[in-house]
Amino acid sequence: MPVTITQARILAGTFIEIEDPDNVGVWVEIPEVTNIGALGEQGSFVESTPINVGDNTRKYVTGLQDVAENTITFNWRGADINQNSFAQWAKASRTVNMRVTVANGAVISATVGLSGFQTTEFSDANAIIQGSVTYRPSTAYTVVYP
Repeated sequence: MPVTITQARILAGTFIEIEDPDNVGVWVEIPEVTNIGALGEQGSFVESTPINVGDNTRKYVTGLQDVAENTITFNWRGADINQNSFAQWAKASRTVNMRVTVANGAVISATVGLSGFQTTEFSDANAIIQGSVTYRPSTAYTVVYP
């Protein structure tokens, strides 16, 4: 039975694909994604103020960049084979390649570790059931521009 989804999705023209960890080169599109979190690295700053600073102002240098833990949220269709494969890989804590093609044509990719699958609470009889998978990149993101 087809499921009609009425909740808004991420920006039109954006596609999230996961490479099947058991079939290299086979990419699986995850439909009905509503959120993927921020993609990219976030830098930090490390204080480097010398003991004898003359102007009483702290000094900083850039530190290492880090990638954030994120969650991919999607309208869970239940019978969708791609969504269910994705959920099984997440439940098994698989490491997969992920690529996101955004509306402007850029492709952002990284190797990510998946960590668990869960659904939203079932408190509203009219709510759309959402599934979510937590992930964290184990490599820096690469961006290929159109």
